[in-house]
Amino acid sequence: MKKNILIFIIVSLINMSAITVANGHDYSDDFFDEYMDSSPPVAQLDPWMPMNRVFFEFNNYVYISVVRPTTRVYQFLFPRIIRKHVKQVVETVYMPVDIANYLLQGRVAMAAQQTGRFVVNATVGVGGILDVADAWMGWDYQPTGFGDTLRIWGVPRGPYLVLPILGPTTLRGTANVPVQYYVPALYLSDDIQSKLWVGKQVSLFENLVNGYDAIYANSLDPYSVVREWQLSKGD
Repeated sequence: MKKNILIFIIVSLINMSAITVANGHDYSDDFFDEYMDSSPPVAQLDPWMPMNRVFFEFNNYVYISVVRPTTRVYQFLFPRIIRKHVKQVVETVYMPVDIANYLLQGRVAMAAQQTGRFVVNATVGVGGILDVADAWMGWDYQPTGFGDTLRIWGVPRGPYLVLPILGPTTLRGTANVPVQYYVPALYLSDDIQSKLWVGKQVSLFENLVNGYDAIYANSLDPYSVVREWQLSKGD
């Protein structure tokens, strides 16, 4: 995921720099005409932009005051190998949700592969501390979500949306929220779930920090860059 974010940022910055130099910070009509012919206008993709920008700035404040400092402390206290194991345990424990979504999507082969990965890593991999399934059998982690399931079922993506704390998504993508937070409660105790939640958050924070800082350091409009990245990657 981090690699995809960085690639998108680099490509976006190259495009923005070329246009800015050529037009003195004014984008040409030809540029807009070329892309408006092949994609919906911003007003259609992001009809709630005023509200979204407010939530985006709120989330940025939370990021600066909570997420980034927490991540830096986490990285200072724990070596990279420990952080990697924490991430792998979290991925393993939440894999039944992915498997259920693959079955709902009709992707039986992928569901079978991810089930095999789950069983191998949960047993031989000592609860997911070791990613044995990928190292031995090439069964890498392939996450999915209920938003992807709805897409396959033909549910429209809907407008772009920024949620307080939770960040950017789409109207269809909001279906991931209750599934991700409540389905694990069906097979995890409250005590285990609360501990895993902490591990999940610090892992998510670490994935976010480098890409997000790069966006703010190099983009004239971070909101637009994040929006385009979110809409390009799906739910």
